[in-house]
Parts: sequence; C-alpha cells; structure tokens
Amino acid sequence: MTPGCKKGYPLKIALVCDWYLPRIGGIEMHLQELAARLAGRGHTVHVITSFPDSGLPVTPTGSFRIIRLAVPLLHRFRVMISFQGVSVLKSLLCKEKYDLVHSHFSYISPVALAGLYAARRVGIPGIITFHSFLTGMIRVLKGLDRLTGWGKWPSAFTAVSREVAGDVQSLLFEKTVHLLPNGVDPAVWSPRPRKPEKKGIRLVSVMRLTRKKRGAALVRTFHALKKKVPEGAGLELVIIGDGHEYATISRMISRQGLAGQVRLLGFQPPALIRQVFAGSDLFVLPSFLESFGIAALEARCSGLPVVAMAHGGVKTFIRDGVEGFLADNDAHMVAILAGLIRDSSVLNRIREHNVTTPCPFTWDRGIDEHEHLYRSLVCMKNR
Repeated sequence: MTPGCKKGYPLKIALVCDWYLPRIGGIEMHLQELAARLAGRGHTVHVITSFPDSGLPVTPTGSFRIIRLAVPLLHRFRVMISFQGVSVLKSLLCKEKYDLVHSHFSYISPVALAGLYAARRVGIPGIITFHSFLTGMIRVLKGLDRLTGWGKWPSAFTAVSREVAGDVQSLLFEKTVHLLPNGVDPAVWSPRPRKPEKKGIRLVSVMRLTRKKRGAALVRTFHALKKKVPEGAGLELVIIGDGHEYATISRMISRQGLAGQVRLLGFQPPALIRQVFAGSDLFVLPSFLESFGIAALEARCSGLPVVAMAHGGVKTFIRDGVEGFLADNDAHMVAILAGLIRDSSVLNRIREHNVTTPCPFTWDRGIDEHEHLYRSLVCMKNR
C-alpha cells in the first residue's frame, strides 16, 4: 500500500477556486472551513485562487497557505479572462508536488476548470465539486466539453446536493456524480436557551443580498404576511448579510413603511448570528436556486424551524412538516408563515424536533468523506 492510501497519512492538497475571502458567500466560507479542518487532520493544504487580496488577514490560525494567482481578471466580475492561468497553475502544481487537486466550481469558474485541466496535464489526481446549479452555463460547459473532453477526464465529479448532482449529471452521461455535502459544527450551532423576555414573532434570514438570493422578494413576502396575521402579533424580520442590493432593499423597506419592523444588519460574525437565532422563531429562505443552503442548515441545527422554497438543495435536510416547510412560490410561503403564526403548536412541535434531533450534516462526517475520496483517488493513481 502506498503511503497516501493509509488512513492518517498526511496528504498535500490544493484547493482551487475562483472565489475566496475577502468576498463573502457560502462557497468562500465553506472553503475556509474545509481548508482549516483538513489542516487540523495533519494535511498540508494550499488554497489557490485568482480572487485578489484586500490586504486584510483572512487566515487567523495560519494553519494553511493562501496562494493568489497573478492572472488578468475581468474587472467587474473578477474572474480570470486569460489562458495564461493554465500555464501558471501547471507550473505551480509541478513546483509544489501536490498529491491531489480539488477544484470548487460555482457558476462562472474558469480557475476551477483550469485547475482540473492542469492537474490532468501534470498527472495529479483531480476532483471537482459543483456548488451551484448550472442554469445558464450548461451550453458553455457543453461547448468546453466538445473542445477539451473534460467530461471524460479521469477525475472525480461531486456536488453539494442531489439536486445539483442531477444538474451536473445531464452533462456527464458516462460519469457518476458523487455527493460531498456541506456541513456545520454542532458545537457552534447547537440550540441556545430561548430569550424569555422576547415578545412577538421574529423571522430571520441570512443571505448574500443579490438578485439571485431574492432579498427583495423576502421583503415583499413580509409585507404580504402582515396583512394575514393579527396586528398584535408583533411581527418582525431580521435580514443578516451584505451585497450589491443592500441599498436597494433598504430603500424598499423605507418606501413600504417597514423601517420599524424589518432590520438589515449587514454582514455579521457567527457569534452574533447565533444570538439572533436564539431570539427568533422562524428561519426564512426565499431563493429558488439554493444549491444547498448552509445558512438554513445552521438555523435548523440551532433549533429554528425553516421555511424555504421546495426547488433547491434545502430538501437535503428539511422535510416538509418535519424540520420546517417547503413552499412552491412566494404566495405559498406567505400562507405557510401565516398558518404557523396562527397555530403556535405546529411551530413548537417542529422546534422541539430540531432541538432534540442531532444535526445530520457535520464537519466531522464531511471531512471523513473528503479524506476517503481523496485517498481512493491517490491509491488509484499509484497502482
């Protein structure tokens, strides 16, 4: 047995992604946590990204290295626009002698695909994880497949949910798309004591404020919900997150006279999010194309009932009527929320289930699955 096949033997791993801190989003925070936890298992981990540095430290523990590629970027979107990145990546992979390259793909990700291609060219096992639905990108990826044949490369293809895996599978008829779900730390997101002095009903959502995440739709849903519940319900909505629609949503709140009932808190650290969860009654997620929904998982593991759309990866851990409810559209979401507010017994039953039922997707389980896949690829290469 080669050393890299042995459980506990350290590997040298390159995590390649177009998106990374200081940009804030699900894939960036996932990559940060994945790198730190792999390093905590004794592996040497390098995060390789084309996303520029802000000059601020983003790795407080110093447990892994961040390599930022000096390649031309499309200014507005900050994605690589030159084939130069392939040569840069090939040189880097040869120099560092990694055991494995793990690319992370999210919608437009030329560096992730270039990392997979470079790994193949230099003979290093490659794996790619899809973190987003491929809506709008399928034709582009099919064109790249015709040019490069990437769908037939001897790489491992994975996705964060069954829904995304099905999307990817439509491109890869001869490949199996494995699942590598996101995870949470139960010690961090365990239920906290409820605030006894809290009155009324508080809804909370954590999201990046972009059109895709539908923050404006959530405000409209809240406005419609107000008309469905008694005036004395003390209804409140807290939205945590930042993004280019922050100012637009803020103006929308003012125009609709909701300034006293809808609060935008901007980006907040996990400690404050946990405090808000402890004083909230429901977590609401309005996005249709949620590939997994890590914020919803954190809320569910904190004990909150979750109301989300039925069209994305949230179905991986939210069963309708068990951990929360799944809505078909905005009007259906309003009806579900109004029903839960009118019938607190259902709300309490779901909360009790979420508080007493262990979180199904933990980082310990996730890292075990990553290591198993990594070692199987390294062993296959060394046969």
